[in-house]
Amino acid sequence: MITISLIGNIGSIKPMHLFDNGSQVLEFTLGCPTGYNNQTRWFTVKAWGKQADALAQYIEKGHKLFVGGRLED
Repeated sequence: MITISLIGNIGSIKPMHLFDNGSQVLEFTLGCPTGYNNQTRWFTVKAWGKQADALAQYIEKGHKLFVGGRLED
């Protein structure tokens, strides 16, 4: 498992997905500048449970956000 910390701007935000067992997931993209040729690298971020619920209330496209978590292929 690789842990990762990112700072970037929120891109697209998908609607909250609710599962039959009551759990929830929020998925959005985060654009992070690479510092090379003014390029942006885009990451897909998923938040689960209470974190997903809290984020859904406050984030909007373009907001700057710090994200810490694990990187998966």
